[in-house]
Amino acid sequence: MELKGRLGPILAIGILVAASVWMLSGEDDITQGSNTSSTPSSNPKVSSNDAQHRVQARVSRIETVERTLKLSGETQANTELTLMNQFAGTVDQVFVEQGQTVEAASAILTLDTRRLKARLNEAQALVRQRQLELQGIKRLERQNLSAQVNVATAESSLASAQAAQTALRIELEDATVRAPFAGIINDFSIKPGQWLSANEPVAMLLDITPLTIRLNVPQQDLLGISVGTQASVHIHNRELKSRVTYISAKADAATRSIPIELTIDNAASKFAAGLTANVELTLPSLEAHAISPALLQINTQGNLSLKTLNAQSRVVSKTVSIVKEQRDKVWVSGLSAKETLITVGQGFVEDGDIVTADIEP
Repeated sequence: MELKGRLGPILAIGILVAASVWMLSGEDDITQGSNTSSTPSSNPKVSSNDAQHRVQARVSRIETVERTLKLSGETQANTELTLMNQFAGTVDQVFVEQGQTVEAASAILTLDTRRLKARLNEAQALVRQRQLELQGIKRLERQNLSAQVNVATAESSLASAQAAQTALRIELEDATVRAPFAGIINDFSIKPGQWLSANEPVAMLLDITPLTIRLNVPQQDLLGISVGTQASVHIHNRELKSRVTYISAKADAATRSIPIELTIDNAASKFAAGLTANVELTLPSLEAHAISPALLQINTQGNLSLKTLNAQSRVVSKTVSIVKEQRDKVWVSGLSAKETLITVGQGFVEDGDIVTADIEP
């Protein structure tokens, strides 16, 4: 009994010692494992900023670009004038028809001048009377039989009669409406016997030889256009050569465009005023690069730009301007004579990036 009572405490002490030994023997392993896991790797990671993007690029060389500007305008008469009747009266004779071509100073119509001629004869007789009166008073004045004031009064009367005579002669001339320049009678319907008031429109006279073409040029396209600039004009599927004859010094208030005029030879009067004319102006040639429109981007300043590569394969954005457009390509200025343009991958690189470029043949 006594032995069994001692066996329990001894067994407990043995188990405790064994456990302590096991724990002490495993501490080094745990510590070793911990030290192993915290040891830095001998192969450090590569920063993503050091990785180079791969893009495609091509070498572009500057070329001479012939430029034109296509606009639509309208034909206008070289000179256009509304003929007015100056003398009120009844139409006596009509010498032209609507659409007829007339020479300068040709009579268009005359008014009945019978009353006017009668008044003119009376004025001429009065002038002769005043001349005789003046001569008689001057003879008396030389004989000291008349005062000098009488001579002055007679001279004044003569001058008044002569002025009235001149006014009637002018009215007699105005009784015939004439063409001030050669042209075509337009909008004319006056008939003999018709009463015309003073300052009443009679006809429209048009000079369409040469024919003027008026069109508006956008202000950004005016550079390079001057008086004498050559152009091709298409009217009724016919092509004619022309040139700029006038450039307005004032822009159109509504469109901010600049009115210009061209002239075309229309000796046979084949083309009327008021027709649509398609004009192609020849502009000075420029040095530019031909590119695909898909390569253009908008930079932070809101300008068109292209991404290029320098000699160190570093991305450089350059601002450009379009100088000519076609359906599948555009020509831009603002680049050097030779540029390496990024054609694929430009959306994934920024200014200053160094890239690996595959140069297109």
